[in-house]
Amino acid sequence: SEGNSLALKNSGDDLHVMVSSPRPSSKILYFTPEDREVLFAWKMAGSVSEEVNGGTSLTLQVAADRNFSSPAYEEKIDCSSIPSAGLSGSSNVALADGIYYWRIADAKGKVYVQNRFLFAHSLAPQLLSPADETSYTFRTKLPAVRFIWKESAHAASYRLEVSSDRNFSTHEIDTRTSLNSAQITTIGEGTWYWRVTPFYSINRIGLASSSEVKSFKIDRSGALEKPLLLVPSEGAIIDNGDGASKVSFSWKANREASQYTLILARNESLTQDARTITVEKNFHLLPKEQKLDDGKWYWAVKVKDQEGAESPLSDVRTLFAMEGKREQHVVEPANNYGIAQNLLPDMNFTWKRNLPDNYVTEVQISPDINFSTLAYRGQSASNVLQVTNLALGKYYWRLSSSGGGNTMTTQPRMFEVLDSLDESFMIDPQNGGKAVAREGKLYTVKWAPVEHADYYKVEIFSQTTGESIFRDIVYGTQLDLNMYSGPGFVDRSNYNVEIQAFSNAIPGIVSRRTGRLLRASFLLAKLHPVAVVAPLKGSEIDGLEALMSPPYAKWESVDQNSYAQLVLLRTDVDPPVEIMKVPSDAQMAAGNRVAPFAVRLAPEEGLHSGTYEIIVYAETMDGIDVSSTDEKYKGRFTVLPVPPLEDPEGLRTSPEAFNREYLKKKKNKRAIDFKWKPVKTANDYKFSIRDIDGKVVFEEFLGDKTDYTLDFANMDDKLKTALSRGQFNWYIKALRRVDSNKDGVVDVIFQESPDVPSVLAIDIPEPKDLKINPVENTYGKSKK
Repeated sequence: SEGNSLALKNSGDDLHVMVSSPRPSSKILYFTPEDREVLFAWKMAGSVSEEVNGGTSLTLQVAADRNFSSPAYEEKIDCSSIPSAGLSGSSNVALADGIYYWRIADAKGKVYVQNRFLFAHSLAPQLLSPADETSYTFRTKLPAVRFIWKESAHAASYRLEVSSDRNFSTHEIDTRTSLNSAQITTIGEGTWYWRVTPFYSINRIGLASSSEVKSFKIDRSGALEKPLLLVPSEGAIIDNGDGASKVSFSWKANREASQYTLILARNESLTQDARTITVEKNFHLLPKEQKLDDGKWYWAVKVKDQEGAESPLSDVRTLFAMEGKREQHVVEPANNYGIAQNLLPDMNFTWKRNLPDNYVTEVQISPDINFSTLAYRGQSASNVLQVTNLALGKYYWRLSSSGGGNTMTTQPRMFEVLDSLDESFMIDPQNGGKAVAREGKLYTVKWAPVEHADYYKVEIFSQTTGESIFRDIVYGTQLDLNMYSGPGFVDRSNYNVEIQAFSNAIPGIVSRRTGRLLRASFLLAKLHPVAVVAPLKGSEIDGLEALMSPPYAKWESVDQNSYAQLVLLRTDVDPPVEIMKVPSDAQMAAGNRVAPFAVRLAPEEGLHSGTYEIIVYAETMDGIDVSSTDEKYKGRFTVLPVPPLEDPEGLRTSPEAFNREYLKKKKNKRAIDFKWKPVKTANDYKFSIRDIDGKVVFEEFLGDKTDYTLDFANMDDKLKTALSRGQFNWYIKALRRVDSNKDGVVDVIFQESPDVPSVLAIDIPEPKDLKINPVENTYGKSKK
């Protein structure tokens, strides 16, 4: 922990700095895993000035290197006013484990106090062995208990305590060690508790931060346990030939054993032709000169301790001795093999065996790996067998060979009897649906993929003749067919389609498999889109003719239509604009759903110059879309520009200048007259006034008049304000309107001239600027 002594350094006549924490070169340890802070505490007397110290504050710096190149912590200490009794301060600084350097210095780099310290966590030891509630047993010899724990950082040694009391009021073991382990052989019977406490020489801490408490138990057994045999396994066959290896016998070791007795005999009671072999280890290699004669043998082991007490005899095992290596193993099918149920009778179960002639071998098949129940058992004079019938599912198979009272079995292998692949289903065309074939395009027949399928057999039949008109193997789930003009495909005819999935065999993994047959039907409908036949595609129509005598759009259809709407679009604008629909959407909604085969192209605004497209959206009576959306069936034409009218001429105003000089005279009317010469064939004129930015201030259509009066006395205030002062342009556009749709209204603009401009200057003064009666209206009196 931190110290509380003072560290003093005088670095100048005017300033003394003393640090009470941390102590010089101290080692600060914490015993909990949580982050902890280091206390820095100081006291200073004297003064700090801008002139001497470069400022009125000092800086506390903490760094991991002595050069303070990368401080871990910095804090400014305000020293602008140090009392005569001195200035005290402190700061808690959170730091990671490590060695740190610290100092207090002024802005000019003068260091008043500095030192270093170690800051570290030392956690309580983690007990490793014996694990909590471990049990030991002994009969006469106390067990050796090995204690192991994880080290605590900076600990000099450890105190190991073992007690029968969890509170350690008494001790069975109380010892010191500099290691992190100890082995004790003097602990007797009972339940014991143990813990470890580190000893720290740092800061003279001593013992601190004990570990958790764990327990273990030592029991005394009343008698030697019977040995547990290991090898040879029950029913093993051993080779007693001249070239054979030594036969190994082994069993589980007993720590109290002084010797073991191995007994070999011809009968289970171990009396016939018995051999007794005494050894000190828990194994024995039978020398070749002591080899066992052919036939069945029994063997067991018993244990004797140092006091002469004997254990019960172990369980008795059997083995079979014969010359040469005796074996049997399965060959096919391979482990985890999959066989299609319909191919099961063709699969061979094969094996190899090298057993005495008195051994009988049978194939056993079971749905469980323990062979608690058998689905099949059978024998074969040769090493091959076929099984004709098994239900779907997983099975295990093995060889079981018996002879001379001994039975040998092979390790089981798994195989699976697989069902047929699933039946697919039609995606396009759907079963019972329509296949709509288009001229010049292949029709894509699609079906759902089948899991594990590698390819599909596809066949199409005519329902009318029963003839197969298409057959192929397809490696995928779709097929492109020419149903429009391909042989055997007849419009408005019904067809059957059969699709069957297949999977390839993978040797040693799975047999080939066949899928369930998909049978579906569809109606073939060959698409005959409606076609726009007039105006001729690409034709050009005179602009005057298009307005005066609009052309007709004509279309044709092979089939009767449940609806057909003709749409005229202008396509030389972006985006294209719908000009007219026949029937209109409202007419369609009211039940008038089929356009005439000849439609006059006379929209309300007339057919102006531009590029046009005609599309007829249509559907047959049985719901097939036969719209003319393909380029081949659309109508497309161009209306040429209409020649403009001649420019209006003779534009003039009266007065020429509508300004204060003009308005000073009361006899002058408060209005401007505009006049121009008539334009040949024009029957309407558009009069407009625009400001110098081109913004329209006033606009009016005048009919066939060739003059206009702008009366300021009767003008609304908003327009009067806009025209009160400034430079303007006034324009005349000549128009020729016609009755293009013969409805008796001359409304459609047929021809027009350019906008012809003329200058207009207006300067209407405020009333106070005129030398007339101030109350008089500058614009003149309104007419009553």
